[in-house]
Amino acid sequence: MTDEELKQLVGNLAKAQAETDKQIKQTNKQLGELGNRLGGYMEHLIYPSMEKVLADKFKMTFVGQRVKSKRKGHNLELDVFGYSNDGRDEAVIVEIKARFDEDSLQQLLSALEEFPKAFPDHADKKLYGIVAAVDIPENMRQRVLKHGLYLARIGEEAFKLAVPRGFTPKNYGKQDLGLS
Repeated sequence: MTDEELKQLVGNLAKAQAETDKQIKQTNKQLGELGNRLGGYMEHLIYPSMEKVLADKFKMTFVGQRVKSKRKGHNLELDVFGYSNDGRDEAVIVEIKARFDEDSLQQLLSALEEFPKAFPDHADKKLYGIVAAVDIPENMRQRVLKHGLYLARIGEEAFKLAVPRGFTPKNYGKQDLGLS
């Protein structure tokens, strides 16, 4: 092979690699968009079950989907949010995922921490978190419960709470002064 043929071959390989890189970027973008649509679809499917759980089990007087705070410096979007103003003063954040992983857990914990600044009208409420996941590995299930978060799983075509007997949820909101 001559030097000229080798240069041409290397040039062709570089061009082919650039085209492959471009195709990979386009595919990754499409996969990201598909993932976002799947997430929205999952939220849409799971919301009616979680709305019922929040109303029936938690006695929430308000339940909303994709609730957003646009406070300066504290933007926060919640998959599902419920609260009660009937003397119990409680709020619940629900994180919905097709597959729950470590990033999902950190996202929910971050939302619980940011909540009082993003929603100051509810900052004095007791605050609880719920993970609603279709697929959750056993190690993540244990971590969710260890953090005092409720877990909701699919069962008989609807999501239901799936926590062990004696489970104590963690209050991520105002301090519980034993007045409830």
